[in-house]
Amino acid sequence: MKSLSLTLFFGLLFLFTACSHGDKASAIGATFEDASSFENTYFTGNKINLAEFTQPCQYISKAIVASMMSIPVEKVDYRPIPAEKKCVYTIIFNDDADQPDYTTGSLALVQEVTGVEEEWKDNWSVKKGISKSSEWVPNLGKAAIWNPSNRILEVKFEGYTLQVISPQGPGKDEKNSKKWAIEMVKLAGFV
Repeated sequence: MKSLSLTLFFGLLFLFTACSHGDKASAIGATFEDASSFENTYFTGNKINLAEFTQPCQYISKAIVASMMSIPVEKVDYRPIPAEKKCVYTIIFNDDADQPDYTTGSLALVQEVTGVEEEWKDNWSVKKGISKSSEWVPNLGKAAIWNPSNRILEVKFEGYTLQVISPQGPGKDEKNSKKWAIEMVKLAGFV
């Protein structure tokens, strides 16, 4: 009975230590970056204020997405979710009933929690530190993080964070996802 308990204990211990947690790293013992290494010193203020962002899809039109993806505008559809300050878009590469090929993405504003704005540098340093694959993107907003495993670009502004989930290319090709996410931020007029 004692050997069964020990085997079970060590088996569970091994399971918890050996399992991969995907893209997440442990924050315990991690070295976080100094804010001067990722803060955009050229940031001059928001070009779009949170109060003005009432119709999320007004900033990223079907034509913008179509030209960015080099597809006809009829192949782009979007759905606003005003309560969440979000615009979800669908890009159809092939609408064959047997083998459809499409991708989705979104553009959303996430309002900062009151009182946290002053601590954003520490929060973003931790956010970057616990993601193994994320990387800083220079000269977007106050700071920007690209997470390739989720195709998410987060850009920090005064009072809010712009979150872009980038589309994939045909056949779920992700090689241009980062470029498209950055392009969407610029074409939508945030920077």
